[in-house]
Amino acid sequence: MAQRKSRSAQLNGLTSLSYVGVLPSSPTNFIIEQHPPSSIDWRNVYIGDTWLDNSSQYASPPSAPTGANLWVLVSIAGNSATWINFTSGAVASVGAGNLISISGSPSSPIVNVVPGVAAGFLTDDTLTAVPALNILTVHGAGGISTSSSGSTVTISGPGTPGVTWSVITASQSAVANNGYFINGAGIVTVTLPASSAVGDIIEVSGMNSGDGWIIAQNALQQIYFGVTATTVGTGGSLASTLSCDTVKIVCNVAGSSSNWNVISSIGNITVT
Repeated sequence: MAQRKSRSAQLNGLTSLSYVGVLPSSPTNFIIEQHPPSSIDWRNVYIGDTWLDNSSQYASPPSAPTGANLWVLVSIAGNSATWINFTSGAVASVGAGNLISISGSPSSPIVNVVPGVAAGFLTDDTLTAVPALNILTVHGAGGISTSSSGSTVTISGPGTPGVTWSVITASQSAVANNGYFINGAGIVTVTLPASSAVGDIIEVSGMNSGDGWIIAQNALQQIYFGVTATTVGTGGSLASTLSCDTVKIVCNVAGSSSNWNVISSIGNITVT
């Protein structure tokens, strides 16, 4: 059953301040229902009111409500209520023992910092961080970066590595982490990058209407196809035999004298 009163009902008559034009203040409503709020829940509520959905207590088995069951009213413009859930994004909160916990999801990487306790500290997998002058500093590492704007800190992780594909009809130098569909009138040459990093990937795949392809090398570069290796430098290459032959190579020695391993292939690849 709802526990709700309008603010007018909370006022028990006039106070002495009323006679001089000062209205008495009233606490915000705390509303308890067995369902979450919606935009039509705008009557008899006020900005700042809090809504608790306690339906979980009547479930089987019952469970205690969490922050996901709590909303606050931020707007009732145009007879339409806007309720914000307390767990939108990732939230840092102070729990038992003044522990600060941070939770969220990859789709909501914003960390909303709520008021904490000066004696609180942040725990990770192995260590603890103690605030200095009530400030905790968050750094990114291992491809994780942080940025901030106003009161919001954004933690960004590295994207999933992938290959960007394009159709080419003329010879060109390859770009790391790119794939090339070969559709040229005549042999199309794809030359290894002048310098590469370990883990860089290049893929080349022929098309039915194409005449084939060659993966060429720069000076001191080499490609390994199992136990067979190309000639070091500009004299070495991989080449297709049929139009739809395909190969995927990965760099395992960085720099201008890079080495590459063939990690997958389709068709009959010629190693020179």
